[in-house]
Parts: sequence; C-alpha cells; structure tokens
Amino acid sequence: MAWTKLGENSEDNKYGFIVGGHQDGTISLWDITLILNNKDNIQKVNFGLCNTKKIHNSSVNSIKFNQRPNLFASGSREIILASINIDRNEKFLKAELDCPSQDNGVISSLSWNEAVPYILAAGSTVGNVYIWDMKKNSLHMSICDPNLSNDDELRINANIYTWVMWMGDGFNFLMSYDHPDYQFMIQYDVRQSSAPCGDFHGGHSKSIVGIAKNPHDEKYVISLGKDNVVTCWNFENVINFFLFKL
Repeated sequence: MAWTKLGENSEDNKYGFIVGGHQDGTISLWDITLILNNKDNIQKVNFGLCNTKKIHNSSVNSIKFNQRPNLFASGSREIILASINIDRNEKFLKAELDCPSQDNGVISSLSWNEAVPYILAAGSTVGNVYIWDMKKNSLHMSICDPNLSNDDELRINANIYTWVMWMGDGFNFLMSYDHPDYQFMIQYDVRQSSAPCGDFHGGHSKSIVGIAKNPHDEKYVISLGKDNVVTCWNFENVINFFLFKL
C-alpha cells in the first residue's frame, strides 16, 4: 500500500488517497477523506473505495508514488506506471505504460529518484537492480552485486529479495539483499556502476529487509533486519548510532 498527498489542498480530498495492490494483480483506490468524514460510522468493507483496476496478471509486491502525487509505479513481474485521475466527482485509475520483466523474478522494491523524477530504480527477487528511464520507457542499466552468485538459476531458486533506495544526490542509491551472506547495506554510484562504492556493516546480525531515509534530513537512514533490529545510520560520518530490538 502507499498513501499520496494528492488533493491535500482541497477540502474534498485533504487527507489524500491510499492505493493498495492485491494478489490477483488488481489495484484499488480509497478516498481517505471520505472514510475519516464517515459521521454515520458506516461499517462496510468497501466504504471509501473509489475504483479498482486489474493491471497485472500476478501479485502486486510494491507501490511507490512519484513526486507528482497522482503518479505511481506498481511492481509485479513487470512494472506498470499508473495514475489517479479526478474528473469532477469521479476518481479512477489509469495504466500509463508497461515496463516488461527483465528476469524470471518479481519486483520486490521500487524507488523514485528525487533529483531526476522520471528515473525509477527497481529491485527484483533475482538480486538485480534495474534503473528505468520512465520518460523514454527504456532500461538505462542493470546492476547486481559482483559478490552474489553469477548463476542466474541459483539466484532464481534462492528468491533473493532486493531492496533499493535512492539517496538525495540523484547519483547514489543504497541496496540490500535478503540473503544470509548480506548483513550490510551496499552503496552504488550510477556514474561508476561496475562495482559498489561503499558498504555499511555493524548494524545487523542477519540480512536487511527494509531501508528508509528521514524525509527531513536525508543523512539519516534506518534499516530493518531479520534479526528484529532497527538501526539508524548517520551517513555524514557513516556510523550507526541507534539500535533498538523489536
């Protein structure tokens, strides 16, 4: 699921919308303002549901909104760029373009580049990160950590979920693998993508399954590990200074 600020400046939609993906490839759109203003306390599962649209043929694994609050990417086996459209009182979803699957895995994570808002990074369950130019609907590059197995079939069977997150400069991104040999985050610079430019150890004893940055100060990043530990990192001096166990 993902929450967008679309409509926050209008009284009718000031709480925005939630988009959720389902196992059958369907995307649903909910009007949160309608739900929160439910003074009659209507107990209906689909109350506030504006629209549903089947845009994938398999399970939706990741949804990420662009800086344009009506535009989002949805990851399944392929990536679909879709939009929320508001026409008077009608609110509906529209599939804009399709980025086909590049391997035999599925998309496990998505991240929009904030410096270049039409660039999208996608992690797959084969251990690959794909950088897409959504303006041209073209694949710009693919990256796989050189220390990961070169055997594609082995990686497919291992089901290596890959998590990716752009850093604020628009050139660097962080990634992690849900793999027992990767208890650390890896940094890549797309200008020199043949090898990682950094890796960050010491925050976890098991693989990392989530990364997020502070929206107010991007030098702070948190990571979630399979060891049930959340670690906060300071990328100004590259230390982890705050850990708590779930």
